[in-house]
Amino acid sequence: MRQGDKRVIERQLPIVWLVNGKIRVLDNKLGAIDKALIVLYYTRAPIASKDIVSHIKYSNASVFRKKVLKPADSEMLLEFDEKSDLVHISPLGSERVEKLLAQRT
Repeated sequence: MRQGDKRVIERQLPIVWLVNGKIRVLDNKLGAIDKALIVLYYTRAPIASKDIVSHIKYSNASVFRKKVLKPADSEMLLEFDEKSDLVHISPLGSERVEKLLAQRT
């Protein structure tokens, strides 16, 4: 950079950080539904709800299932199978994550 050049250097930080086997969503402004969707989008595979709770550091697993997963399931953003405890992201959930990611750039 030349002397007197006052350009601002912008750095885009990742939204996901993989550390010690945990998937961390680094944007604290996002709600639990969006964080869960990002974790599911990142893994591209079904995940047990208890693991999502751990990844996004949600404090109470039963409240998470009731207040986050069931409403997101009703909106068709994901599929939550209570018997197996597995959560699958839907095409609508993937689209929502992609829109969130596009807004960051």
